[in-house]
Amino acid sequence: MRVIFFLMSVLISFHAYGQEDAELTHKKANYPINDYYKAGNFLIYNCENDYYVCVDEDAFKLCGDKRKEAIDKKLKYYPCAPLNKFPTKAKCGEKNYEVIESLAKKRFCYPK
Repeated sequence: MRVIFFLMSVLISFHAYGQEDAELTHKKANYPINDYYKAGNFLIYNCENDYYVCVDEDAFKLCGDKRKEAIDKKLKYYPCAPLNKFPTKAKCGEKNYEVIESLAKKRFCYPK
């Protein structure tokens, strides 16, 4: 009887540890960058606040929707520019660093 109780407690511990590990993995993969974005492999440029950022797919789509709305309204300044999708967050981060260092002009914030 004691052996069964011991084995059950070990199994319960492993199950709880596995759930905790899965939750931690999910949090690491979907961490918030700020109040607006979660980290991801999509590069955007936030024209309103003047910065590049690698975001998740939801933020990338929202950026595209905001831009389309600004274009439809014929605004003279766009709020956001969805730039590119990368295979990993790390690749997006590398490109993010590269474009920041290049001091490229942000013409994509204005109509042509």
